[in-house]
Amino acid sequence: MPGYPSDTARIVVYNALHFLKDGGHVVISIKASCMDSTMPAETVFAAEVEKLREGQFKPFEQVTLEPYEHDHAMVSGDCLPTARQAHLAASIGSCFLFFPLCLWVLKDDDTIRLSHVPTGRNLAHRHRTAPLSKLNYEVSGYGNLTVGDNHDYWQVEIVDDTKRGSVGQVHSLKTRMRFRGAVCALRTLCCQGFKQIEVSCDKENNKEDAHTYWNMESHWNDRFPTGDMKLYKSPFLRDFWHLNVAIMTSNNALIPDPDKEDILTSKPFDWPFFHLGLRMCGWGDNQIKYYFMGTPVVWWGSTIGLVVALLTFAVYTLRWQRKYNDMDAREWDHFLYVGKIAFFGWAFHYVPFLIMGCVTYLHHYLPTLYFADEHDCVWGPPVDPCRDVFWRFSGVAFGNDGPVNEHWGLKWRKTWNIYNNLGIDRWDG
Repeated sequence: MPGYPSDTARIVVYNALHFLKDGGHVVISIKASCMDSTMPAETVFAAEVEKLREGQFKPFEQVTLEPYEHDHAMVSGDCLPTARQAHLAASIGSCFLFFPLCLWVLKDDDTIRLSHVPTGRNLAHRHRTAPLSKLNYEVSGYGNLTVGDNHDYWQVEIVDDTKRGSVGQVHSLKTRMRFRGAVCALRTLCCQGFKQIEVSCDKENNKEDAHTYWNMESHWNDRFPTGDMKLYKSPFLRDFWHLNVAIMTSNNALIPDPDKEDILTSKPFDWPFFHLGLRMCGWGDNQIKYYFMGTPVVWWGSTIGLVVALLTFAVYTLRWQRKYNDMDAREWDHFLYVGKIAFFGWAFHYVPFLIMGCVTYLHHYLPTLYFADEHDCVWGPPVDPCRDVFWRFSGVAFGNDGPVNEHWGLKWRKTWNIYNNLGIDRWDG
């Protein structure tokens, strides 16, 4: 910055605290005779450097322009992190000379406009019946940054904060809020035609209606200090409940969309004997390829172990009814207890997928496989085959590069789509 004004350092400090990125630095050009012609040049230079220090900048180099220019100097400096944070904290909530310099946070009872970024249209409510929610008003895109009316404005009403409880300003991810229009509140309704969500304006303006709650997914501004990551940790039980409600809501029809039936999906009857794996990414020759599958010996062994366990239970039950005492009462009770935990754990995780008609994938069997392995622990294969098979198939887990057809010995079932040519069924193990 040229050194003509007498307050060069102050102007530099002021602008740098607003616009300078973290880790940035400033360079000032000082002309001593324009600042104070009665003082020696070195004194003027020292005064400007002191102003930088007062603004919590750290000067690290000063160079004069002698002999090319008299009484000129260039000063470089770094902005200390504490200065920037203190300035940001002091400036939040207030605006300075120009709007771009304003640091403003969203607070309770603020009035805002919501804009659609791709089109620049404002989200506006109209006193017309919504297309699907006949009791609500229509919400649509209208106007732009300079064109609009009173229907474009929404008043922020903070509901709560998952971490802090009651707050006065909005924090990304954690704060739940409502948007109130003049006579209604912004509301979502799921799921209508083609399972789309309709946004309308609810005339009842019910504060307890969870469908009128919104949150800010992301926020970025380099001039704000970095947020504390500890404050973004949400309550586990609350997340667990919301996740299960979302899953039940999305699967409420229990009928998969026809366009979701593809090569990635599988049926519950395919899982126990590992009929089909799952390609996790693109399958080009120049891509690293990951194939979702289990260790075949463990997967098949768990199913065989389940069958053997049921047969064993049936044999012992028949022998017990015929008064054969293979176990004493304590051993028999323990046998029944372990068998019930393993079998019913397997059944309760597996049978629902046979009843529901939702889209299913191979990974849906993983919780069931845990209980199937409970039988496999007793009747399953020894360790060495499991280790050898894991080593053979480790490439598909950690990623195969190059043409996949060059990795032989991986297609143990004709239905596995590991190779690009589904007709390849060679095994050279």
